[in-house]
Order: sequence, then structure tokens, then C-alpha cells
Amino acid sequence: MRNSIFTTIIILALAVSAQAQKKVSFVAPDNLKITADLYDAGAGAPVVILCHEANSSRGEFKNAAPKLVAMGFTCLAIDMRAGGTKNGVANETTPDAIEKKFPIALLYGEQDMLAAVAYANETLKAEKIILLGSSYSAGLALMIGAYDDRITAIAVFSPGEYIEDLSVSTYVQYIAKPTFATGANSEIGDVRAMMAGMNEDYLVLFSPSGGGVHGAKNLDQSTPNHKEYLDALERFLKRYL
Repeated sequence: MRNSIFTTIIILALAVSAQAQKKVSFVAPDNLKITADLYDAGAGAPVVILCHEANSSRGEFKNAAPKLVAMGFTCLAIDMRAGGTKNGVANETTPDAIEKKFPIALLYGEQDMLAAVAYANETLKAEKIILLGSSYSAGLALMIGAYDDRITAIAVFSPGEYIEDLSVSTYVQYIAKPTFATGANSEIGDVRAMMAGMNEDYLVLFSPSGGGVHGAKNLDQSTPNHKEYLDALERFLKRYL
């Protein structure tokens, strides 16, 4: 009897999770169609825009997004134009961009992220928007967060100067909103250097106890100490939102 009840609960939980996640799309400023997965935490929930690293996809957050939803945050995991396949999920924006001859250099990911911000602001009616970047998109998140007042807070995993013709550190000094920055334990020195020009009143620099990997994969269950990163991110989000 107990096993039957437990099985029923699991089935219901999976059904709710499946219902809460849906594929959506919107158009970037340069008219490229952007594909995304929307994980809905309900009306009024802050929206976390999840941006993957290079040669990846929205699948980078396949395991982490439901956990953020359980914390009370709607998630919008986007396929950026410089992508590939991650966690069995193929990037749907990249082939469309290549076929229609849109530029796919990393810097153009700014357009994809701005489209997501507009969707969160105008379609989801989010009052609070958190822009989360991984590796190269972390640099773009810092740049956008410095100038876009629609962004409430920023979270970056393994930020660095990965993009040609972009100096991320130039923008960091102008950020005046809560910002969470981290990376693998071996990267923390570089992350600290990257964020050195920022007002410390706004910065939360998380240094893990050890281990970790490059980028937002630190939130994925495949990373041994992923819970440490999730807990730190949750503390940041709930403190400032």
C-alpha cells in the first residue's frame, strides 16, 4: 500500500513537472527566431533567464531548472545561436541561424539574450528578472546587466574575456545591481580578477569548498558538488529578491 502511494506521488509530480515545462519562441532584435524552454513557477514568480555556454543548448539546464522552479523561480532556458547539443537536447536556434545566414559569432548572443529579457518583461510580465550566464554568456550577462534596467540581478558562472571585440571588464565597473559570481574552485582567482572593478556592495563571490567545473554545469547533478552551488545560488536569490 505504501509503495503504491509513493508511486502515485512520483507519477503526479512528473506530470506536474511536464505540464509546467513548455517550448516557446520569440524573435531577436535582428529577427532570428530564438527557441527556449519555459519552466513556469506560477504568476508573480521572478524569472531566471538561463543562458548556456558555447556549443551547448537549453539542455544545459535540463536538470537544474526544475530545482530552481521548486525554489519559487520561473526559468527561461534559451537556445543561443552559437550552440550544439547538451544533455540530449539539440539547440534549435543554431541550425535556423546557419540556414538563414544570420551571424553566429559569440558577440551576437547579446541579441538572443535581449530577446529573452524582452519576452520575460513583456510576455511573462515579470517584475524581477535575473540574467544567468555560463562561460561566454556570463560575459554577455555582465555587459547587458550593466546597461539594461529591466535586469534585477545577475548570476555568472566562469565569466571571462572569451569574446572577440568585447572587453567585459569595461562593463563590470558600471554594474550597480546584485551580482552572484562563481566558477570551478580552480577558477575563483580568475573570477575575482574579472569582477575586481565592480562595487563590492553589489557583489557576492562564491568560492566552493573544492572541485567544480567550468560554467553553469556546476548546477547540474552530474557535477559532484552541484548542491553546494545550488544552495549558494538560492541564498543569493532569496536574499536579494
